[in-house]
Amino acid sequence: MKGEDIFLGVLLVALAVLLVVRIVRSLRTDVIPLYRTRVSRAEIGSAKFRTIVALNGLVALGLFVLAADLFLGLGIRSR
Repeated sequence: MKGEDIFLGVLLVALAVLLVVRIVRSLRTDVIPLYRTRVSRAEIGSAKFRTIVALNGLVALGLFVLAADLFLGLGIRSR
């Protein structure tokens, strides 16, 4: 395993964990940060809020998959 793969994998895991913390915090407070603003569930509606949270979850999952590929050599990048 290359040093670059380890470094990038650790970086991806750290970013994914930060994103998961952001998701959990937004579900507790009903406020999610978008770019430089914060929007609440009451402002945009429940469906849009859940969609934004779900998209953040998909991005976090993708980051974890890429990190696993870098650590375990699954071959996802070579396809």
